[in-house]
Amino acid sequence: MKKIRGILRCVVAVFSVWACLRCGRQYLESVGEYRRGEEDLARVYAAAKTQRKEEKTGPEGAVKPLIPDYAPLLAENEDVTGWLRIEGLTVDYPVMCRPSDPDFYLNHGFDKAPSAYGMVYMEAACVRDAECRNVLLYGHHMKNGAMFGALDEYISPEFGRAHPLIRFDTLETPGVYRLVAVLCRPAGELTEEFTKQLLAETKEEYEAFIKYVSEERLYDTGFLPEWPKRLVTLMTCEYTRPDGRLFVIAGEIEGAGFRSRCQLSKKITLQFTANTIK
Repeated sequence: MKKIRGILRCVVAVFSVWACLRCGRQYLESVGEYRRGEEDLARVYAAAKTQRKEEKTGPEGAVKPLIPDYAPLLAENEDVTGWLRIEGLTVDYPVMCRPSDPDFYLNHGFDKAPSAYGMVYMEAACVRDAECRNVLLYGHHMKNGAMFGALDEYISPEFGRAHPLIRFDTLETPGVYRLVAVLCRPAGELTEEFTKQLLAETKEEYEAFIKYVSEERLYDTGFLPEWPKRLVTLMTCEYTRPDGRLFVIAGEIEGAGFRSRCQLSKKITLQFTANTIK
């Protein structure tokens, strides 16, 4: 009996050591992924050399963004299609678009190397013409708040009303958008009809989508755009429910129209998956 107990203690000890080593390895891998992601972003900011000069315009106090010098960014990576920035959050990133592989930046960094961070990237259905009324942008919900990890702040009505402006510039056109709605939905509820309305290619689909978000949004933002004003929707994972998705939807209040370098199919995929580092 003593021999059996000794064997069991030995097995437990070995398993405990193995579990500790495995957890330690996962932790180090996670730290390494975060460090590589941060280093990749540091190179992006160094290449962008964006000047943060702003001027107040309009009765709503909207801030008119200046187009950064994208030439250095394009020299580093030809997949850059714009820049997204939200004051009050860490969201301040280039937006990527890779026609040959639409979900490439789900798990690759700006340097095109594999990355748990990924990059903010544009949905494949957003094409370079006037038909793209709702520009869909994806980003990982990172635990350290990087990428779209900070969008959780918009669940709070106080934060949303205090930070209603989202700046999304393409390479050719600046744009300022105002918060329309914040939605939290399980992925299973994202039906084909919902995704069709989400693209808002026709006036009917656009108005149906605006009606839907006005009824389902977490709180009243005091703003509902009308056709044909452009929309931009930020999408990421949301962890208060199983397989949840968070949508932050904004409508254009300042800009000269949307033009993207990304020439892709109009079939929407919504193939955004949860980040492996939670």
